[in-house]
Amino acid sequence: MLDFSNEQEQMDGASVLIPDGSICKVRMKLGSAGQYSAGHDSISKTSKGLLQLCVDFEFLSTDARDMRFQKITLPKSMQQNTNLEKGQVTACNIGGAQIKAILQACGNDACQLQAWEQLDGLEFPVLVGGEWNGDYWNNEFKKVITPNKDEFAAVMGGQDILSDKPIPEKPTSVMPQQSQPWGQQQNEPPSIPHPSEQDVPAWLK
Repeated sequence: MLDFSNEQEQMDGASVLIPDGSICKVRMKLGSAGQYSAGHDSISKTSKGLLQLCVDFEFLSTDARDMRFQKITLPKSMQQNTNLEKGQVTACNIGGAQIKAILQACGNDACQLQAWEQLDGLEFPVLVGGEWNGDYWNNEFKKVITPNKDEFAAVMGGQDILSDKPIPEKPTSVMPQQSQPWGQQQNEPPSIPHPSEQDVPAWLK
């Protein structure tokens, strides 16, 4: 017999949408890089050789008790590729600062780790971003709130600070343009725009 009687009740609808600019308490769990792992199950390597830490964030003190997957780029000193381009160096600096702030928020003032597993299960407050990504409202953490910030104690005590920014309406999907019947097509095919300098990612320039 397959017994599911002790499983949780089904949740109604999607997870709670957290407004952009809110400050919430999260628990960080190490994620898995899967087939892209590089030296550690939670370290992934991009196609350009950039090493990133795979983590999951669980919102604790809101009703949005689900996980958000995210990658944190490791600092330049931990990268195997020493010939990093400008955009990659910026990503390394941001990632290194985020990990340092996480350690500070959790009382590790020395900001040192013996192993990546020490990050698993840490709880701390974060500034939350939010935007629509297709049919899904995507929340991600923008910044770690450290103990020197006024909001730290309240959020660590279980009091989320939700932003009063309204969540914009979900953008409607653009219907693909129907092709004209044969014989009613225009004489000339539509021109294909050339990519501009602005369309090229910074690390490819």
